[in-house]
Formats: sequence, C-alpha cells, structure tokens
Amino acid sequence: MTSIRFVWAERTFAAVGTATLLVACGGSSDAPTVQTAASSTSTPTTSLAPTSLVPSPSSSSSSSTAGHGIPATIKTGQCIIDTETYAIVPCTQAHFYQVTAVIKDARETGNTTARQVLRRETCNASLTKFSGGAPVGLLALGSPVALVDDPLNASRIVCLMRLRTDGDTSNRLIDFSLENKLVGSAALKYTFCVDKVKGFNVVKCTAAHGGQTTGGYLVGKYVEKFPGKARLASLRDQNCSKLGAAFLGTASRRDIKSTGLSVTESAWAQGDRYAACFVQVTSGTVSTSLRGIGTKALTSYR
Repeated sequence: MTSIRFVWAERTFAAVGTATLLVACGGSSDAPTVQTAASSTSTPTTSLAPTSLVPSPSSSSSSSTAGHGIPATIKTGQCIIDTETYAIVPCTQAHFYQVTAVIKDARETGNTTARQVLRRETCNASLTKFSGGAPVGLLALGSPVALVDDPLNASRIVCLMRLRTDGDTSNRLIDFSLENKLVGSAALKYTFCVDKVKGFNVVKCTAAHGGQTTGGYLVGKYVEKFPGKARLASLRDQNCSKLGAAFLGTASRRDIKSTGLSVTESAWAQGDRYAACFVQVTSGTVSTSLRGIGTKALTSYR
C-alpha cells in the first residue's frame, strides 16, 4: 500500500530555498498535508525507473542548452528522457516526460509565491489542453520545469507531463506521445484506486479498495480570493456527479456514490486551485475497477 501525493515540486536558484509540495485536496475537515523541501541542484525531484530502462540518447537526439538543464530551444510536444539530462528523443523511443507547453510569461516575477502558483496553474491547464485529461485525479501529472533547470524561467514557463504507474508513485516509462491521448473516455483508464477517500492511500485496482478517482477540475484562478466552503461544495456536487456518472455508466446507484475532496482555505492560500472526484462504495470494498459497471451487481466486483 503506497501513499499518493498530488505533488508539485520545484527547485529554485537559491541555495537554501524551499519548495512547496502540495499533497492533496482536503475535505472540509481534512486539510492537505503541506511539506517544505530544501532545494537542490544535484538531486532530481522525481523518481526514475531503473537505469537499465533509460535509453542513452544518440548524438542526433541531444540538443544544446542555455546553460544547464532544459534546452533553450525546447518545443511543445517534444519528449524528454528524464529531468536530469533533459535529453530529447523521438516520442516513439522510451521516455518519461513530454513538453505540453512553452509559454512566454513574465508575470509575477517579483513575487516568488505568486509566480510559483501561476506556473503550476499554467502547467495543469496545459496538461488538459495538450492531452485532454483532467488536471488532477488521474495518473497523468503536469508540472513546470524546475526553476534551477531553466535559465529562461523569468520570461517563460515550460510545462511537462508524465504518467504514474498503477498503485505506485513511480513514473511510467512510455514510448508514445500523450497528445490527445486522454480525451473523453480514454482518460478513464488512467484513474487510480484508493483504500478510502479521506486520508487515502493509493492501491492497485486489483487489490481491495473502497474508492476510485474519476478525474478533477479547476475551482479558481491564482488571482482569485477564496470563494467559501458553500461555493466549493456546490462545484463539487456539480462536477463530481457528472464525472461519476460517466465513469460508472449510470447515475442511479445506491451502493456506489460520487463524492470529492474540496480545496480548504489553507490550501487555497498556498495556491491549490484543483479538486479531485471519486466514486466510493457505501460498504465494504471491491477488488476490481468500477469503470463501466453500469447496473451490474456489485457482488461480482467484491
């Protein structure tokens, strides 16, 4: 059983800077866990598969960089082996990351916190536009390139996306492009299962679990004030009921309910603007994905 974190991590130029790791959306009584991590220029912020799985870039696939890190000429759609070398390879070759956007944006450069929130918001939005998937609630994750890895970070935002493995927090090695791969129902196979909705751990969908994500949605922009619990609850009911019905193939079951985790006020203050949706069995657990269950008896899923 592995704890999941909706993680956004960022290294800074400052030798003793900190990075905020947003763990998850919280319910009204479950504020998200927030950690700070010392920045590092030598340790990558992501876990990689065994070295034997990582291809060596050919001379034709590598690119010159503006200093160290991400190439100055990086383009949307290009695939990258990892965030240590930033070696570019064809998307048909093994890689962990893909560029979803390269956006000229110098806003909030004098406000570190606001700039970080803007960068994260921009990259979650670019994941949705590029792949068609939800910004949270999927095994697909978006994040900005670490500040220390982009010498042009004051004038642009470079966004990456990656896939996680089922029931784990490891990055998945892929050999295909994620562009338009998560549109509509195609995204449903990238949902993940949890032992319970509040204070959850991620588990494989073949293991006993009480809930499963159905996607997520944006609840506000970085410049907006906290809208209040009532407004967020209304958004949760609207969005999660629709996502749940699409996921299950029915909107009228008593033994499975649609629910979600709303953003808390404290999480909002730290830049969290996303909420995740789930379906949850009302009693016991199941040992297979609930996707497409429709009106079938739940007993066959136990």
